[in-house]
Amino acid sequence: MLQDASVAGNFINFTVSGNQMTELGAELVNMIDGVENLQYGDCDVDIILSEEGGKIEGINMKFHASMIYQGYTADADYDIDYHFSA
Repeated sequence: MLQDASVAGNFINFTVSGNQMTELGAELVNMIDGVENLQYGDCDVDIILSEEGGKIEGINMKFHASMIYQGYTADADYDIDYHFSA
């Protein structure tokens, strides 16, 4: 599932293959009426750790997704940023 994993300083980086993302997303799509043919590109993930203690401070995910929703084709590039506070 993970590709090209690396660690540098307080960053962990890896890629989740688009095929794996699509399989995971398919479970969600089953709950949403009108969504068909959900497809994801590879997802690049960066995890940012605190320099003191190594706790996760943030996660950034970048990927492309496309789907057919109620007969219309929709696709977009996503840049999702999660930040955590103590």
